[in-house]
Amino acid sequence: MPRKEKVEMKLECILTDDEKLAYAKSLSDALNTVRNTEAALKSFTVQAKAEIQVNEEQISLYAQKLSSGKEYRDVTCRIIYSHETCQKTTFRSDTGEVVKIEAMSGEELQEELPLPPPAPVETIYPTEETKPPQGETKPPEVETNLAPGETVVEPPLTVTEGATSAGTTEGETEQINMVIPDVPPTIGS
Repeated sequence: MPRKEKVEMKLECILTDDEKLAYAKSLSDALNTVRNTEAALKSFTVQAKAEIQVNEEQISLYAQKLSSGKEYRDVTCRIIYSHETCQKTTFRSDTGEVVKIEAMSGEELQEELPLPPPAPVETIYPTEETKPPQGETKPPEVETNLAPGETVVEPPLTVTEGATSAGTTEGETEQINMVIPDVPPTIGS
């Protein structure tokens, strides 16, 4: 009798519609996985390159500091102004070393003069009749036609040829405003 044997072989078969739909879904899933993995790889590559660049910059910075033996830091300095030489000298506060010597600016050359404090104002009265009673230091009243705080406006000032004032050029006018203070002025020095 002939011998029978069962074997499995890969042979061409026509797909059913259900099999085609299942394979289409699997194909779509595989394509999406590849695209997502490629995007993740690109993102990782960009991130990894950035990390490498940051570390390479650190390596370069530390290597430069080690090779030169120096680095720049914020150091407190003091400046001495010399009006005799019209120069200012900047010194390091930690070592006393001169950092730089420069010419003083026009603003720096304008130094305030040390002035004594103003003398107390003393009210002087012309006669005994106008002198206030003992212990009262009220100055005499000064008559004005204006109420306290009222503004007086002078007529415009015209600048003539050869004469100018600050901020006014020839031919322009300048408005002058005066304010009468609430307290009458004292008479005397």
